[in-house]
Amino acid sequence: MYIKLCERYSMRSNWRGYTYVDEMRSHALMQLSQIGLKFNEDKSQNPFAYYTAVVTNSFTRVLNLEKRNQNIRDDLLQENGFNPSFSRQLDHEAAEKAKWDEKSEKDRKEATGTNF
Repeated sequence: MYIKLCERYSMRSNWRGYTYVDEMRSHALMQLSQIGLKFNEDKSQNPFAYYTAVVTNSFTRVLNLEKRNQNIRDDLLQENGFNPSFSRQLDHEAAEKAKWDEKSEKDRKEATGTNF
């Protein structure tokens, strides 16, 4: 049941595109095997909600770890003069464009004399 729950949960649209879904599944299975029997029937009558929450938290934990690792890797690559990941490059370009748009909007307001 645990394996099926992890497999089905990993097929959801918010997890489907990641390359480390297998790692997410294995981490969730490990977590379920450790705390699966700790479900307290006195507090709730729905063990499925408990198991789903465990899987959700495990997937989110792995996602946050991978994001942190990617940021560290991108920082090291940039410090050594290499190109970072494509997502970091896109974020940088978007920030530069927003900065440029803000500056051009400020210049336009100063030129026309309007403040709205």
